[in-house]
Amino acid sequence: MKKNIFSATVFAGILAISLAACSSTKNVAKTDVSSGGKITSKNGLTFPLGDDASARFFGTVYFKNLIQKDSLYNFPVTNSITFAPGSHSGWHVHGGMEVLVTGGRGYYQAEGEKAQIIQKGDVLHIPAGVKHWHGAVPDSWFQQIVIYDADWKPESGKDVHEDVSEEWYANVDAEEYNGRKLTSAGRFMFGNGTLLKSPNFSGPAYLSDVLGTPNEAGAPGIHNVVFDAGTYNGWHTHEGGQILIATDGIGFHQIEGESVQVMHPGDVAFCPPNVRHWHGAAANSSFAHLAVNTNPEKTGVQWFGRISEKEYKKLSASLSSGAVVKTESGLVRGSVSGGIYSFKGIPYAQVEKRFTVGKPVQKWGGILDATKYGPIAIQTGFRPGTAGTDNMSESPLNLNIWTPSADRKKRAVIVWLHGGGFMAGSAIEQPFYDGENLSKRGDVVVVSVNHRLNVLGHLNLASYSDEYKYSGNVGIYDLVQALQWIKANIANFGGDKNNMTIFGESGGGAKVLALMESPYANGLFRRGIVESGATETMGVLWTPKAAAERVTELTLENLGLKKDEFEKLQSVPYSDLVQASDKALDQIGKEFKIPAALGEGYSLSWEPYVDGDFIPDDIAGKNGFPKNGEKYSLLIGSNLNEWETMQKMGDASWNSGSKITLGADETKSLLSQKYGEKAAEVLAAFKAAYPEKQDFEAAYVDSRVIRIPMLKIMRAKARQKSPVYSYIFALDSPLSVHTAEIPFVFANADMALVKTTDLEMAKKVQDEMSGSWIAFAKNGDPSTANLKWEAYTNAGGATMIFDENTRLARNHDKKLIQLLAPEYSWE
Repeated sequence: MKKNIFSATVFAGILAISLAACSSTKNVAKTDVSSGGKITSKNGLTFPLGDDASARFFGTVYFKNLIQKDSLYNFPVTNSITFAPGSHSGWHVHGGMEVLVTGGRGYYQAEGEKAQIIQKGDVLHIPAGVKHWHGAVPDSWFQQIVIYDADWKPESGKDVHEDVSEEWYANVDAEEYNGRKLTSAGRFMFGNGTLLKSPNFSGPAYLSDVLGTPNEAGAPGIHNVVFDAGTYNGWHTHEGGQILIATDGIGFHQIEGESVQVMHPGDVAFCPPNVRHWHGAAANSSFAHLAVNTNPEKTGVQWFGRISEKEYKKLSASLSSGAVVKTESGLVRGSVSGGIYSFKGIPYAQVEKRFTVGKPVQKWGGILDATKYGPIAIQTGFRPGTAGTDNMSESPLNLNIWTPSADRKKRAVIVWLHGGGFMAGSAIEQPFYDGENLSKRGDVVVVSVNHRLNVLGHLNLASYSDEYKYSGNVGIYDLVQALQWIKANIANFGGDKNNMTIFGESGGGAKVLALMESPYANGLFRRGIVESGATETMGVLWTPKAAAERVTELTLENLGLKKDEFEKLQSVPYSDLVQASDKALDQIGKEFKIPAALGEGYSLSWEPYVDGDFIPDDIAGKNGFPKNGEKYSLLIGSNLNEWETMQKMGDASWNSGSKITLGADETKSLLSQKYGEKAAEVLAAFKAAYPEKQDFEAAYVDSRVIRIPMLKIMRAKARQKSPVYSYIFALDSPLSVHTAEIPFVFANADMALVKTTDLEMAKKVQDEMSGSWIAFAKNGDPSTANLKWEAYTNAGGATMIFDENTRLARNHDKKLIQLLAPEYSWE
């Protein structure tokens, strides 16, 4: 039986069932209810925010799945829901639910009852079908764990969704929760409990009941377990399995045969039935967690011996010290998960003035907390999946690191540059950007970078003042500074400063190309990987200098500023600056007749411009691949469908988990509509290139948008001395769309957005792709034990096609491209 990969539509379905909240977003009025000095900032919350679920609420709300019901653990669906101050749901009903408040202060009201003010440590019981609403008080963030019966359906067969009016909400008549038994007054969120007297524990540990049975969610009981600092238990098994949800302090968890997992508040650990494991507190920190003993009909626990005190102390010291690393600016403390150390939000430079090169980071005293992501580049508009959009900054110069150990082992370093063109996106844009699995799989150091984007990264003021010499390319200059920081510091994180590879997708791939040609990045990396990283006017060609200068002139005019008033741009509100410069971009695109990067007509987007210095030339223009890039090896490719079926991702019939098919007559009609008299010839060429694909998929093959730009770049680069390796990602066609390959590269295929692939097949392709990327990063050749690559040459055209049956082909789609884009020259 095939098991579908998690997709965007699956997430939407989970959200709709579990939250059953209001379907619109409103501005929230404040009331006079105070948080009473409790948590008012998201920094004090227990759990990571998760995914933005605001579309179904009033205000800003986040969702994170903790436990997904399955046959192994047989525990109800459990999620963490976070409300920003003043955000709330509408009236709704759902299956029986248990609510455990883990942070801040919020409201809960059942129909016909008075509103309750609930806080960290409270436990609520909501019967099935009870109409209610909940949310945060006006001046405090609010976070809760919800455990619920996801199989319950209302008798009417219809969900209840009713608005909570803003006027009514602003005048909520509420009282403190009258069912409070546990409070946050003690040391731990859910109390300290009763001392456990057992030889299976090395020191003091405490137990209390948080949720008894029976309960509204139909869940087994939940206990709160607290370990004093340095206390740990022995190896043991649970007949029915166990799940741990960390709530306070720092602890350790280990399954036999696996690495020790360091657990911080919000982390979840799964202990399969009858599998030996142990857990406990770090030597210098107490540790509290919710113990969920699943499958209540299987209650047996079997104990074995403990690891020795000497072994534990050595382990604790190793894990604790390894998470603190020295950088040129000071010490940073990260966290450990799955045996991989992560350090997040480390600043590599700082912006002191708009449009100028970043300054060195000021040294800090003590230890910098690097366990949370830093701010991302300020940007406008909606970019699906972008995390951290409530933490945007004009100085987003920070990076994230994943490493197997800070042991100075000299591992290969792989630096990820995010997509979004040069306009939007971030290093934490999608959950599958997480570098833990890639680092673990390849014993490599993975780094991801945030930098300036859009008008703040690319408005060209060079002709106005020498201080702004690099302003038109300063967003790429940020990346140069990031690479300089990495080269200076990465040895302390277990990386080899002399063996760095940069890789990126879409706009991130274009950034790789820009750095390959810029002499300012010389000596900072050795190889580049470009995934779907160019269009004709964003990658093959850059913005002409004259066009970049005209954009600035018009931006000033649109703001009502004279040329000698350009310094006033420092104080113009960001939104006004964006509006004025976007208008200028549109006009100059038409004036210079620059074809849109995507779509029809003329348009200009933010991107590097050719200044003859920092960016010497176009990437694949009349002068060929820039001479400065000759020293770098290149791995480059694209996806079979790219933008051709992107709009189909929201179509239920295309994203249902079933194989997409069309009948012979439908296929013939579809191909005829698209290709006219050439339909039969195109189909024959498509089947010769991709014989395993269905006939109708010939209508959705990408040619002009990204495939031809990729060909132009790789063929220009192939004329140089260093090797080029080419690939096509074709898995799950016709939904091998733009970005679809990224989870496979990061060894996070279980997070793939495409839903038609079973996990076993996904893992195979994941291992092939991530393995090749790792091999290329380590030694410049993507060949592995199972895949033998040939370098791409303009005569041979060797291309690795990643699919259910991955294979190396030669000039496989040349005939097809000649038919679809006869204007393209293969010279």
